[in-house]
Amino acid sequence: MLKCQKLIPKQLKNFLKEHKYIFKIHDYKKYLNYLLIQNKKQFLTINDEKNWINKFNKAICSNPEYINVARDFMTADISVIKNEKVYDNDIIAICVQKNDLIKLEKFISHHRKLGIDKFIILDNDSNDGSIEYLLKQKDVILLQTKTTYTSSRRVGWINRIIAHYGYNRWYFIADSDELLVYNECENKSIKNVIAYCEKKNIIRARALMVDMYANKDYYANGKIKDYYKNCIYFDADSYIENKSSLFYNISGGPRKRLFNISPCLTKYPLVYFKKKDIYIKSHFLYPYKNNINTECNLILKHYKFLPGELNKYKEIANKGNYYNGSAEYKRYVDFYENNSIIDFIYYGTKKYNNSNSLNLIKKYNKIDWDN
Repeated sequence: MLKCQKLIPKQLKNFLKEHKYIFKIHDYKKYLNYLLIQNKKQFLTINDEKNWINKFNKAICSNPEYINVARDFMTADISVIKNEKVYDNDIIAICVQKNDLIKLEKFISHHRKLGIDKFIILDNDSNDGSIEYLLKQKDVILLQTKTTYTSSRRVGWINRIIAHYGYNRWYFIADSDELLVYNECENKSIKNVIAYCEKKNIIRARALMVDMYANKDYYANGKIKDYYKNCIYFDADSYIENKSSLFYNISGGPRKRLFNISPCLTKYPLVYFKKKDIYIKSHFLYPYKNNINTECNLILKHYKFLPGELNKYKEIANKGNYYNGSAEYKRYVDFYENNSIIDFIYYGTKKYNNSNSLNLIKKYNKIDWDN
């Protein structure tokens, strides 16, 4: 059997993996349609329902675990708290957040400067003042769900938002602790990035998540509100790339060095969402073919490790509602409780001064604005 598998060209293997639905007997359409009928009058409406059912059916046949995303998509309990007009050429940012006001304020101000036209913020039942802040922002569409967060539900919720606002448009999808940067972002807008992508026929712009960190004194005595001016350091040379038929995964960074975990650091945050697409995982889309053979032209500065967040990690670890039963957060809690000093700095640490600092990262390919 192994010899026969080796004789199958890689391209055919990838095709068969992505198109398993052709050979499957199971038909998930009836189940998905049933869920939709039971829920569609209550929640955020879906444009082109038949297409969404068909493409989820294909995705589930390629990987049965996607049934969870499809179910959470069909049953999403999302209400509109504050609406704004969305135009055809608007670049829309989508963010799901809960009780993350300090980082949310920076998220919106940073990406507003880059040229995002509308922010669709899905609030997951916050009580830290996020709602009051978002209601005052003229470019924010505020949605809310009180359903308990899971990683699968987050993906389902984001697809539901896209299904409502439509495909054939550019979306920027990121978390509140992520900030998009790229070379010359100080004077090049996100519209310049999109123009570059369209010129190069790129519909999914690939990014590397770079964990930002501070010196050890900040973790011992600093305040979370000062995170942006303190977390100015990053790893330049601790990343490993593994290519697969699904996407190009980069792992490593300080989470590997300190916590001995290998999180996926690849994301496709800037996407021209087409009719056949599904935001199937937090880190890549379906169909898979448009994830591969892409350059890493973007960086997501990731502010995960801040002082005073141990209780937040404990809550996530205890609930087990993040990926793989919150195993990553259980590792953080264990490390924090057994180490009084947290020191991210090592010989490969570099300081972020401006977007040119990112050129030191070997897995990152800066945009060639002249080509």
